[in-house]
Amino acid sequence: MPGIQLLTGTVAGRTGTFVLEERATFTPEGVECAFTVVPTHTADPLRRLAGSGSYTARHGERKVAYRFAHELG
Repeated sequence: MPGIQLLTGTVAGRTGTFVLEERATFTPEGVECAFTVVPTHTADPLRRLAGSGSYTARHGERKVAYRFAHELG
């Protein structure tokens, strides 16, 4: 299932806003999701952010670990 998230935060010391495109699969155990940063052409400090990652959210778990490989051009 596809999705979009607008995030505001700090990455590598730069604070700004960026968008993730997600592709999730729902399983009996929970959700498995892969995501990529959507390129942008704004004046935002994170405009050159590129990267991808994933997470697995299990039913009943209160914390989810994200894996996020990124670079700032």
